[in-house]
Amino acid sequence: MITTKPAELLVKVTFKGELIADSGDAVALKEGSYPVVYYLPRKDVKMDRLARSSHTTHCPFKGDASYFSLAGGPENAVWSYETPYDEMPEWGALGPKSLKGSPVTIHLYVDDVDAVVERAVKAGAKVTMPVADQFWGDRYGKLEDPFGHHWSVATHVRDVSMEEAQKAMREMEKSCTK
Repeated sequence: MITTKPAELLVKVTFKGELIADSGDAVALKEGSYPVVYYLPRKDVKMDRLARSSHTTHCPFKGDASYFSLAGGPENAVWSYETPYDEMPEWGALGPKSLKGSPVTIHLYVDDVDAVVERAVKAGAKVTMPVADQFWGDRYGKLEDPFGHHWSVATHVRDVSMEEAQKAMREMEKSCTK
């Protein structure tokens, strides 16, 4: 079984005292009984210090890996899944695009909804409902990621009394019937 999660730590890679990579956005991948492997976004790697090699491998779960050697250092030291698999149909693992949509919206409460949505858009998500202050007290918006998954993201900004929420709901209903 393969599991991934944000590493939630700063990952630094050095070679002979030179900083090659420095990332706070690493993803920790755990595959079966193997040790954890950290995947770093290219933006955090000095790619000019790496040279693509002719070596490749194939993983039935992740796809084809391309390898890179460190200039003046070890060969095939770094690998990249440049077009990873989104799904595994032979295992019944299908994504929203194959299913013609997602029956699920994943909701996240975060410290800064605007920053999270901005980062998601930079990573390829599209906004389906712009972030705005809502009558129930959240700053809230919705996204669809490049794989077709739906996300709602919010930051709670104020508590709302039951009376205030009911009044706002009646106002919203009036605007829907026009």
